[in-house]
Parts: sequence; structure tokens; C-alpha cells
Amino acid sequence: MGTYGVFYFLYGMIFCLILILFLEVKCIKILNDVS
Repeated sequence: MGTYGVFYFLYGMIFCLILILFLEVKCIKILNDVS
């Protein structure tokens, strides 16, 4: 695995973290609207 592989891996991890945080915020907003 070269340097490009490491960069792709890091970008993938960051993208997944942002996606999870975004989904959590959406779920919290929906729950707050319901209750």
C-alpha cells in the first residue's frame, strides 16, 4: 500500500465520521420534534 492508499483510507474514515455525526444530528432533531 503506497501513500495514496493511506490518503484514501484517511479520507474514507473522515467521510464516515462526518456521515455518522450528520445522521445522529438528524435523528436528535426528529426526536425533539416528536416529543
